[in-house]
Amino acid sequence: MDANDRRTAVGGHPALDLCNTRSWRRDPGRDFDRIATPETFARWYSEIVDEEGGGRILRGTVRAPRRAEDDLRGVHRLRDTLIAWLDAHVAGEDAPEAAGSFARMWRVSAGRATVAGHLPLRWRVDPADDIRAACDHLTLAAADLLQGPDLPCLRRCAQHDCGWFFVDRTRNHSRRWCIATDCGNLARVRAYTSRKKLR
Repeated sequence: MDANDRRTAVGGHPALDLCNTRSWRRDPGRDFDRIATPETFARWYSEIVDEEGGGRILRGTVRAPRRAEDDLRGVHRLRDTLIAWLDAHVAGEDAPEAAGSFARMWRVSAGRATVAGHLPLRWRVDPADDIRAACDHLTLAAADLLQGPDLPCLRRCAQHDCGWFFVDRTRNHSRRWCIATDCGNLARVRAYTSRKKLR
């Protein structure tokens, strides 16, 4: 499947789907950035709001502002920081540098947000539909994930060159692939080919 055609909402959480905008990131020959421009980010973010309910903090589409390129670099920094931290987590390692970077980003985003007057706690981002506000939303959503009940169910796709993350919500926690009909099928074909060579 072409990197452009991979589905938007696979991770089960907006922060994981942000990480997954790097398609085939563990294969330098196929690594593809699905949000390389403000316009592609705006389309992706709008789909995430629609598909995963990410709009509980910020609703609507994103319009690229004048400083869209600078704001997009902030989104990329957030994504790369989360990828580094989650890769370390999956490997059972600490990532103090990523943790420090994320803490700084979270403080900035939280400083621009307000808190709803009722519980459970919900952050509200300035409703301006721009990339910076979307980044704030994703940062605060990531903080929810990193301290929430889904963290023990966090997985990385078993297809070694994929690298996509997802929350395994299956009953017996047996999900191995980001997309069963994509990476799952690829792995099955490779295993079949390998078995035939051994005969």
